[in-house]
Order: sequence, then structure tokens, then C-alpha cells
Amino acid sequence: MEVGARVWVRDDSEIWVAGVVEECHEAKHLVRPLLESPKLTRHACLGRLHDGEAGLHLRNDLDDFRDVPNLIQLQYLHEPELLYAVANRFAHDLIYTYIGDILLAFNPFRPLNIYTPRHVREYEAMDADAPPHVFAIASMAYRCMRDEQQNQSILVSGESGAGKTENTKFLMQYLATVGAPSAASAATAMTPAKTRRGKAAAVAPTSTTDIQTQILQTNPILEAFGNAKTVRNDNSSRFGKFIALQFGAAHTIVGAKISVYLLEKIRLSHQSPGERNFHIFYELVAGADDELAEALELGGLEDYAILNQADCYERRQGVDDGAQLALTLRAFQDMGIPDSETHVVLGVVAALLHLGNVAFDAAVSAVSNLEMAAVASAGSDALATAARLLGVAPEALVAALVTRRIHTTREVVEVKLTAAQAEDAKQSLMQSIYGGLFLYIVERLSNIICHDRASAHTIGILDIFGFENLQTNGFEQLCINYANERLQAQFNDLVFAKEQRMYAAEGIEWKYIEYPDNAPCLALLEDRPHGMWCLLDEECILPKGSNEGWITKLYQTFL
Repeated sequence: MEVGARVWVRDDSEIWVAGVVEECHEAKHLVRPLLESPKLTRHACLGRLHDGEAGLHLRNDLDDFRDVPNLIQLQYLHEPELLYAVANRFAHDLIYTYIGDILLAFNPFRPLNIYTPRHVREYEAMDADAPPHVFAIASMAYRCMRDEQQNQSILVSGESGAGKTENTKFLMQYLATVGAPSAASAATAMTPAKTRRGKAAAVAPTSTTDIQTQILQTNPILEAFGNAKTVRNDNSSRFGKFIALQFGAAHTIVGAKISVYLLEKIRLSHQSPGERNFHIFYELVAGADDELAEALELGGLEDYAILNQADCYERRQGVDDGAQLALTLRAFQDMGIPDSETHVVLGVVAALLHLGNVAFDAAVSAVSNLEMAAVASAGSDALATAARLLGVAPEALVAALVTRRIHTTREVVEVKLTAAQAEDAKQSLMQSIYGGLFLYIVERLSNIICHDRASAHTIGILDIFGFENLQTNGFEQLCINYANERLQAQFNDLVFAKEQRMYAAEGIEWKYIEYPDNAPCLALLEDRPHGMWCLLDEECILPKGSNEGWITKLYQTFL
């Protein structure tokens, strides 16, 4: 370190501050900050260069990073330089930046005119040196699939609100466009059939372009049933999605397969302050016409227990839930799903609204003199409506909620539940019904767009939650974070470990790169027979397994 060196210095108020070294001593550098602020004067930093605890890093000569699309071009790349570079680019609406082969994307929280058909054509014509953009990643994957005749995959990961879902849709938009047939066949394929009344009829796909449109129309349906408003994101995906776009021998898109993971079913029963349940509930209540509302016996948003917990009914972005229902129903029609089937789906959604209003009173059994649950009179109408919409007898639904059956080798024993246990049973039933409905919708959509015959190649897009640390964390967050730890381990192996093993095998001289290894974290979860998952499986097998029992095992094993 020498006098006049450009540096970044750690600061409690500004995190990192640009400065110039004024004096150098043995282990002490006096730095003059360039930022004029009453909070900042002169910083004395003890330690050596590149020691994170010392808080001192050399700074690049550049102050404007608009012409630096890939940060590995920089002489110095560390935390403060990375933060400043992407912030500088973001300030000029350059929301995409490369770090090697990885595309770093920032959510601008406003529309940008960079996803038009013109941009698609431009990136389709560019080579590997295209400016950073989500279309560039899609273009690279398409070219590699076409030229190398190999399947490709794209991983979209990040924290809630980072823009994963939107960028996934842009990836699909680009690949569906460049994988479409000629414009002439496209125009023919997109002409809808007509009914006798002159209205467009839902028809089975007859060409690649039909498939192209339908693949994109899966998005509004999955968002309606799988997304929700959270504190950080008005349209947060509460599930992971993997879609494999199928391409034929001519490299045109012929179909797709959808798989989903980790639907946050607990949201059906509990929403934190400032959050909502899944969008479809609000869309249905706000957008149902008089005939549908009467058939489903719908009231107002405030009338339903699964919607009024957090006193949050609207999105900050001013999205009209009623208008969104129209878009969702249009998407069902575009997928060729009959209106009668769509109405059955909406009936199940309405049934859950009513079932959530069922409450229980504590009664005393005349036989055993023990507490037993009974449906409260205030919730009897809601139960009858829920039973009708689910297509079951009210008596059968009541029995499912207030009793539990134990199967032995000789007989089936019916046990009465307490009011608290009945409430837990109701919540579990609601989550199970909604989870089953969601999987049915996904399978239905996937079957419609999936190519029956084996496709030549696929491009897979994985849209999954990033690490989550909420105010209240549950089992869902543990599963989400475990999935991300697994992805991080694969990233570490591909980017760091595998590359350095190759250098060592070929005798190439290089400086070993240290990286945070999460193997101990994965071992804590995965190890057999004493990992957390194994201990949880063991507790679940026990007849009287409980949360307390699992926690006791964890304490005994790890403390």
C-alpha cells in the first residue's frame, strides 16, 4: 500500500466509502474519504490489505461502469467493488451484469422497454459477446442446444422480490419466439376456430405455434394459484417450478413439461401481518359475476377467516384482482380447458373459503365424560356449503373433522377429537385439498402442452426460492433453505472445486481459491443415521411422535 492509492474503507454508516491513502505506516493507513458527509472525516484502518476484518480494499481506476458488462474484466473484484459497480450500472437502468458466465439481475420495480420483439430479434442475431440481458442467457442456451445437440438448463435463483418469476417469463418468451416456426405458419396456427355464435372456441393445439402460446399461458394460471403477496413482494411465487421446454429435430418448440416443488400450503391457514393468502381467493371474490357468486355463495373478503387474518386485502402495486380473474379464466380457455372443468376448480377454491369459517365447540361425551369437538352453530351453514361444493355429504365432512380412525389388525377404532384437535384436522384437510388441487392443475397443464413423442432436446428452466429468513420461520423455510444449500454445493463444485481439480490434474500452476464450503451444513441435515432428516423420519414413524420428541433427539445428538 502506498500514498495516493485508491481504496475502499469500511464504514459503519455507509458500509463502504471510497478514499485515498494519505499516510502509510507499518500496519496503519490513514485514508481521506472522498464522500463529503458530516458523518465521515478521516479513517484509520489497522490491518493488512485484503483482510476483510481490516476493512481496506484497493479500488479500480474506473468510476463509471456503464461500459463494463462483465465484472471479471476488473483488476480488483471484491465486495465493495462489486457493490459499487452494480449500483453504478443500476443507476443508468443497466439492471443486468455478467460475472463470468453468471448473469446478475436486479429488480427495477418499474417497467423497462428492453423486452420488446425488437430486442428478441437483436439478441437472436448476436453472438456470445452480446450485452448482458436475460435474452442473452436464453440465446446462449438455445445456440448450445442447436449447435452442440445437447440438453441445456438455466437456474434462476434469488431472494424474494428479486425478480425471479418475471425473468423466468422473459426466458420463456424468448425461447418460445425463437423456437417458433415461420411467420406464415404462425399466422395460420393462431387463427381460432369459430362456434356457431361466432365466438372463439377452445381447440386442441394443431401446430407448434399453438403450443408456443399455450406454454406462455400457463404462467397466469400458476401465478393465480401459486403466488401470494408477501411483505417484500406483491407477487411472490410460493412454490418452485421446473419447466422443460421441448424442441423437435428442426429446433422448433414442440411442447413442455412442468414440475413443481415445495408449495407453501401453510399459507392457506396462516398469513403474517402485511401478507395475503394465494391470489386466486381474492380474484374469485372480487371478480366473480353475479351468477357465479350466487352459485358459490360468495360474500366479501372480510367475511372469510382465511383471508382476514392479516387485514391485508390489496396489493401495493394497485393490481385489480377482479381484472386478474378475467385473465386467469382467459388462460384456462386458451389452454383448451372446458368452462365446466374450470368452474369445478373454482368451486373447490370457494369450498375452502367456506370451510375456513367452520369453528368448533368443546362438548363432553356422555359415554366417556371426556371432551369432544362439535361443529359450532355459527359455522354450520359454512360447513354445509363447503360440503356441497366439495361434493360430499355434510355428515361425512363432520366425521372427518371431529373424529380420527385408528386401524388395527382386527378392527377400526374411532376416536373423538377435542376442539383444538378438530381445528388442527380442519387446517390439515384444507392444506391437503389445496395442495391436491394445485398438483391437479399443474398436471393438467403439463399434459396439454407436453409433446407425446420423445423430443430431440430440452431446455430446462428452474425457478426456485432463494434463501429465506422470515420473522417467523417454519418447516417450509427449512426445506427451501436446504434446497438452496444443495444448489450452492453444486455451484461450488462446478465453479471452484471441479475447476481446481482439473488444474491440479493437468499440472497447471494456480493460486488456490478459498471459498465457503457448506458441506458441514449439508452433513448436519443429511447424514445417516444422525442427520436432522433421519431423526425427523424416525420421530414420524413413532405412534406418538411429536415436535417435542424430535427436538429432544436433536438436543441429544448435537449438544
